[in-house]
Amino acid sequence: LGEGMEKKAANSNNVETATEGGGGGGGEKTLFPSVLWAQRKGMVMMRIQIKTLEKPDFKIGEEYMSFKCLGEGVSGRNVYSFELPFYEPVRVDSCQFHDKEMEIEIRVLKKEAREWPKLHSAFQRPHWIKLDFQHWAGEEDSEEEEEMDPSKAQRDRFESILREETKKAKEMMDWVNKIKATTRMVYLFAYNILQFIGFTCVVAILLFSVITNGTNGIYEAYERAGPILGLCQCFALLEIIHVMVGIVKSGLMATTLQVLGRFFILFVVLYPAEDIHHHPVVFFLFLMWSLIELVRYPYYALSVLGVEPELLTWLRYSSWIPLYPLGLTCEATVTWLSIPYFEKTGRFSFPLPNALNFSVDPPTIFRVVSYVVVPIFAYTLISHMYGLRKKKISKKKIV
Repeated sequence: LGEGMEKKAANSNNVETATEGGGGGGGEKTLFPSVLWAQRKGMVMMRIQIKTLEKPDFKIGEEYMSFKCLGEGVSGRNVYSFELPFYEPVRVDSCQFHDKEMEIEIRVLKKEAREWPKLHSAFQRPHWIKLDFQHWAGEEDSEEEEEMDPSKAQRDRFESILREETKKAKEMMDWVNKIKATTRMVYLFAYNILQFIGFTCVVAILLFSVITNGTNGIYEAYERAGPILGLCQCFALLEIIHVMVGIVKSGLMATTLQVLGRFFILFVVLYPAEDIHHHPVVFFLFLMWSLIELVRYPYYALSVLGVEPELLTWLRYSSWIPLYPLGLTCEATVTWLSIPYFEKTGRFSFPLPNALNFSVDPPTIFRVVSYVVVPIFAYTLISHMYGLRKKKISKKKIV
């Protein structure tokens, strides 16, 4: 603020003094105008205190500026002019020249954004230059500099728009992810509850049949509970899709083997083999399958909501110990019992010779399933469940 603190300044009414040899056309004298200046860290602002009567002759370079104009100042109508060497270089391309009603305002950016101790580089301070305390560095500093530097202003606007758009995009993605998570939760909860209701109906039908008809109810299991159980098993195919698309985190191999294994037993083996529909093993097969699901589906439904009751968790990872071996034994028995029917009827058989030179013999396939596939599947499934039980119960410390 160097020169602003000097107390040598002349009275503002007497600032305008004639230059040597000065004289304009028509008897006008050439005078120095009163120039008020202020600065920001990166900008200089000057206010020339005259009212112009003709177009000013204004030139600016990096290190100087010159001004000449016929105008009215404190000393009346005269030619006012000056040449000013800047303290440091300025950016000529950023200069703004505004001819206002009673003054001319000039704004220009500094080449290096730092404070100047004075406006000029002259050894002695020109008496016609004064500090403009009204416009000295204030809160609007950065805003005014941005207005004078279009490239910086555009860049800042672009960055501001980019930040705003990024924020909106993030909010949109958060909203979409929230909708997806909610939809997934509602869907999986509804699916598991509906499956639980379906298998509950199967168990209720089986038990009600035995209670009302005694042992005869065992032989009527297929006719009474078969349709509902078949519908539930068809819906269970969705579980493979759940794993494939990632809405359920589970082993694809274990899920596929379990779902398709039941589908094969029910629709490929049992449904066509009418001779064994009334066999007692069908009752126990349906019962084992359904009792397993009466625990599994409620556990999954509550897990979707983030709830895992200890008793239900223990039942989920312990009830399979008796039920899986019994269910797998019933599956192998049903497959074995169906062999005579397929040998007698030849259903699904594709004997040689044929155009493809390839034969299909269901009885042979079913023997392989009964004696080889089911034991291997049983070992794989039980080992998988044992590993889950050990991990889950050890984690939960459920005994």
